[in-house]
Amino acid sequence: MSFHTICSHARAHPSKPAVIHDGKTISYAGFADAIGDTLSHLKTQELDAGQTVVVIVHNLLDCWVAVLSLQALGLNTVCARSISVIESLGLENVAGTVTTERETPK
Repeated sequence: MSFHTICSHARAHPSKPAVIHDGKTISYAGFADAIGDTLSHLKTQELDAGQTVVVIVHNLLDCWVAVLSLQALGLNTVCARSISVIESLGLENVAGTVTTERETPK
């Protein structure tokens, strides 16, 4: 599902559940707002469409918000649980990393 599709659902059915995470229900309007807020922040970064950004997954809902925001900007995403997993992949030309928690490389 794309950000555009989520926004369409948010306009048509703003209070309908989009995501249930850890027992908490997030409406389409709330989900679209979270993605939009993240998208606004990411637009201020020096990222170009087609680049790859790593998303460190600490929370599945935050991961979806980050991935959908990055993809709305035309960026490629790679998700992993930790920096050490990303390092083991040997990715080249990574433009940045998105995380919702502070993590120290091992």
